[in-house]
Amino acid sequence: KVFADALFENDLFIYSEDDMLITEENIRWFVKLSEILPSDCISGFIRYEIDSEGNKSLPEFHGRYHWVRNSLEFHSNETFARFGNEHTAAYILTKAQLEKAIASGGYLVQPHMGEYDLECSAATDPYTQCGLRRLLCVSRLSEILLHHMSNVYVGRIGITLDVLQKQIDSLVSMSN
Repeated sequence: KVFADALFENDLFIYSEDDMLITEENIRWFVKLSEILPSDCISGFIRYEIDSEGNKSLPEFHGRYHWVRNSLEFHSNETFARFGNEHTAAYILTKAQLEKAIASGGYLVQPHMGEYDLECSAATDPYTQCGLRRLLCVSRLSEILLHHMSNVYVGRIGITLDVLQKQIDSLVSMSN
């Protein structure tokens, strides 16, 4: 409701759990990528954590989640794909994207559980309830990484950044 009330006062709307670091560079890249994506797509982010040795770990890449088959898309020399786990604990919407989300009837809803638990549903509703697709720009990986500063999942779930890059390389090579 806070976003809907401010629809005509802002150009961007940033939702984030309180332990996420969204940098100016992340925001600038979101804007650039939004300009080249179809209107039903939102440029998404990937959450990372840092272990005691400085290595990045990606907690959303675990368990039953995988890359969505045949989801690779190319827009203005950038490569995008969909990943099955749409939770990142943060998202950014443009004014037009927020308008679409509100018009869908799936955005201004009571707290709920579904694909994700109560805490995560608010961070995924634009993708899971509003008819918008989250695309990850796999050709700009460093620009779409957001630091989950609590580092609570390090060593428990997820994959390393190196493993993610190998997955992306394989995904792209299979499309050629």
